[in-house]
Amino acid sequence: MAQGPTDVRAWSKAAMFSLLLLVSTPLVVNAAETVASHAADETEIRAQASAYSAAFADAAVDKLMAMWTDSAIFVDEDGDIYRGRSEIKKAYDDFFAHNGNRQLDVVVESVTFPADNVAVEEGITRPKSDSGAASATRYVVTHIKSRAKWLMESVSESPYHPASLVNFLSP
Repeated sequence: MAQGPTDVRAWSKAAMFSLLLLVSTPLVVNAAETVASHAADETEIRAQASAYSAAFADAAVDKLMAMWTDSAIFVDEDGDIYRGRSEIKKAYDDFFAHNGNRQLDVVVESVTFPADNVAVEEGITRPKSDSGAASATRYVVTHIKSRAKWLMESVSESPYHPASLVNFLSP
């Protein structure tokens, strides 16, 4: 019995669906494996944010610098750009010389992994002044995994504008 045009289209659709299913199944499995494999990386990056906060509170510039790559770039909230470890170290030294030790609350909002050795961390920092008031800053950090350690390759800060006062006051 001869097949008409409708039967051929039905077979073509079925073949395309089967092919799509075969091709996409490994992607779904790989995506799940990627999420699972980055769980430990995300934990490490979040722990580094806590260590950064502690080192900042102690004005421990050497500990802070150990978290940066040699070629790092830092863009502060004012748009000033610091290139490389020596300029970033000088910025820390100047900050602590003028401001002393400061508590710094770091709130990590998200960590994503565009590649296995690249992570993007986004969040908010709130340095506390002598009066206890905090001026929050939004930040984005690009981490690079080098020799099994996550290091900051670029950091950019921008003013934080909360959607409401409740968002600003809550941690």
